[in-house]
Amino acid sequence: MKEKTIRQSNYELMRIVSMFFIVFWHVLLHTSAVIKSAGLLKYVSLFLWLGLSVHTNTFMLVTGYFQYDKKFKLNKIFRVIGTTWFYNIILTCLGFFILHYEYSHYDLFQSFSFLNRNGYWYITGYVLLMFFSPILNKYIENSTQKEHKNMLIMLFIVFSIIPYLTKNTAIANDGRSVFHFIFLYLIGAYLAKYPIEKSYHFKKNSVSKNRLIYWTIFFSCTMISFLILQFGYLFENVYGSLIQGFYDTIQFTRDNFASPFTVIASIAFFLYFGTLDLKSKFINKISSLTLGVYLIHENRVMARYIYTDFISQVTANDTVLILFKFILYAIIIFIVSAIIEWIRQLLAKMLSKTKLVKALGNKWNNYVKNF
Repeated sequence: MKEKTIRQSNYELMRIVSMFFIVFWHVLLHTSAVIKSAGLLKYVSLFLWLGLSVHTNTFMLVTGYFQYDKKFKLNKIFRVIGTTWFYNIILTCLGFFILHYEYSHYDLFQSFSFLNRNGYWYITGYVLLMFFSPILNKYIENSTQKEHKNMLIMLFIVFSIIPYLTKNTAIANDGRSVFHFIFLYLIGAYLAKYPIEKSYHFKKNSVSKNRLIYWTIFFSCTMISFLILQFGYLFENVYGSLIQGFYDTIQFTRDNFASPFTVIASIAFFLYFGTLDLKSKFINKISSLTLGVYLIHENRVMARYIYTDFISQVTANDTVLILFKFILYAIIIFIVSAIIEWIRQLLAKMLSKTKLVKALGNKWNNYVKNF
């Protein structure tokens, strides 16, 4: 019997790491570690916050990297929507009947809808992006490398630099819009179609040297963001209100995934994992659970339970050692959520083998093909 080939796991590992970054980032966010802390804890928390902020961007980069030459699959979108609704319904019922949370009609509407920015904004953007993907793929296929590169430069200026410097007054983009997702999708496609390791500046380098370059870029962008955020006010005395306005802009974009420094750091982070040569069934399996991890821990009910009812608020008197406690919280949240998603996948696989589900599945597949 022919042995089944194991697909590369480098980007699957990146998905796992990025999802852990998301969980840890949310722990810092909901415990107000960055905003309310003081002293060394404030500096370390802020630097971590900025470094972790590459998480969402990397998922979009890898989507463009693998999707740009693939056919549009409606079933894939419906699977994402179905999984999202499943967790929304189950966890909302959990909050209402067991945790006895109170809901307004608007809260219930938001809980059962994925098309809103206050809930699963990433899912909303991803679904919209997928419907745009056939048009984007056609452009990627027919454009030259120069045209593609010039398009990315223009989009970087329009959707990253201008919003960053104008506090979203000229063009609004906080990194949570479908426009930002399209921009990242096109970057991922460019990196796949024109591998950077074959370019003039990188092809002569060893893999180790390229890895060092990527990590240096990642660290440098994070450090620049940190220094501007923390010490930008010092320039006010020298350059006056103009610099102060610029500093206010940077403060405004602290958690903005469209920041030019965050975008560049995300690309470097993504490129680093592209240099790895890994094949692991275990990594691939854990990677398949990351969507569930996101949907569970960021659900409105679970977020309230985890961060309000379970994890106490950090205070200004806490030391930097509390970050290790936060890391432990993030690991526990990730593992528990992954186990729940693993169980859901097992149950779904068992149900898919029943005659009724098979019959319904065949009818659905025929409908989708005709559509």
